[in-house]
Amino acid sequence: APLLLGGDSAGGGMAAAFAVLAAARGGPRIDALVLLSPWLDLTVSAPAYAENAGDPMFSRESAEVAAELYLQGFDPTHPLASPLLAPIAAYPPTLISVGTGEVLRDDALRFHAKLLAAGVDSRLSAIAGMDHVAVVRGMDLPGSRETFEAVAAFVEERLG
Repeated sequence: APLLLGGDSAGGGMAAAFAVLAAARGGPRIDALVLLSPWLDLTVSAPAYAENAGDPMFSRESAEVAAELYLQGFDPTHPLASPLLAPIAAYPPTLISVGTGEVLRDDALRFHAKLLAAGVDSRLSAIAGMDHVAVVRGMDLPGSRETFEAVAAFVEERLG
């Protein structure tokens, strides 16, 4: 049976890290990833933290506190902490969704570009006016329906 893995926000980063680990170790085989507003770089250094400082769901300060609590002194540049910094090999097809006004916008855009450069089937849904993980908070929120439809189509395609 196909194995599809997904997550949102920090969970998206964890799903991406699991795929990095699986690819490096030769398994388990992951057939596809769905990453919703993924947090992929725990160095909290992307320009979007300043450019999108008005993000109502996440700020540089909250990201710095969350990263410190999560990492507990572990290196934020380690590929399993920050999959954006990981070498990409044998990575599964990936759908990435993000709001263009989020502080995590750059994580999503950069990871998508990295996957494409490695020849990975990566699809990006970057939606203006969509808040952080809107699709998991309510279908009436801007961008939620579009994101849900993109995820459903991607999953259907992967399941054949």
